[in-house]
Amino acid sequence: MGKAFGITSLVLGIISVGLIGLNTMRSPILIILLPAMIIAVVGVIFGGIAIAKDDSRGLGIAGLILGTIGLAFPIWALINIMGGLLLQPVPVLPP
Repeated sequence: MGKAFGITSLVLGIISVGLIGLNTMRSPILIILLPAMIIAVVGVIFGGIAIAKDDSRGLGIAGLILGTIGLAFPIWALINIMGGLLLQPVPVLPP
């Protein structure tokens, strides 16, 4: 059973990283990043289950790493977007 969780974790990690690669400036960022984050969280959970089992530690570790990458980049992008929105210069009206 651990091998199935390892393979699933690896596939979900690859899908989440692939969705991040599909993100372009023309597409709304939340349409791609939120599903990528959900898929990455499920991949990390399955990777943890696969590592806990003794069958396939390598697949579980690879899926865990890819899921973490797939989770870190959307969070980083959302923080940068929110920081950019919060740090907009305030227009100063002439006296």
